[in-house]
Amino acid sequence: MKTFKEYLTESKKTFGFRIKIADHELDSETLDKIERGLSAFNLCDMTKTQSQPITRYREFAKLGPVGCEMFTVATNYPAIPPQVQQEIHVATGIPLTHIYVANADAHDDASGDEPVSDENDSPVLDNPDMKTTASGQEHVGLKKVESLLKELGRDRNTGTQYKGVNDSILAKSSPDNGKAETTADLPQGKMSPVGSRQNKIPSPVRGKR
Repeated sequence: MKTFKEYLTESKKTFGFRIKIADHELDSETLDKIERGLSAFNLCDMTKTQSQPITRYREFAKLGPVGCEMFTVATNYPAIPPQVQQEIHVATGIPLTHIYVANADAHDDASGDEPVSDENDSPVLDNPDMKTTASGQEHVGLKKVESLLKELGRDRNTGTQYKGVNDSILAKSSPDNGKAETTADLPQGKMSPVGSRQNKIPSPVRGKR
């Protein structure tokens, strides 16, 4: 069987694809399924798989750090990358999100062979946007309690007056009836509290003869 490069150089009718599969070990059984699946496009060559390190890849950005297996294939029948991707998915059961297919002669994804560095890998404290001059102590402990008490005191001394539809018929202010009278404020007379008049006691002098 001719090599992959020979098929690309000798015949323009050969179609090459670069394939990457993430987070799956491609054993001999899985590779046989891929060959049978791509036979629909008359597979004529398939290179050995190359294991890539566990890291973040542009093609699998949503998967996070994963391992990756890469290989190339050549077919005699024309196809497009989504068709090849679908055939591998149907043959092996590997999710489409874990399969990446590109044309072998395409240069737009050449940089995709290299792992990408995640900007979030750097310490958060080193990010200048995350730095602040405040110590943060005003949000915890006694300082936070004192701040809440001041706010409660300020809200208690202030009120909001709301206007309603009954303002025209309500009094503008409450009437001043003065101090309420009690029994101590009533005029005091000479009447006995137990009778209308005080009983007179006869003089012992006048009673003698």
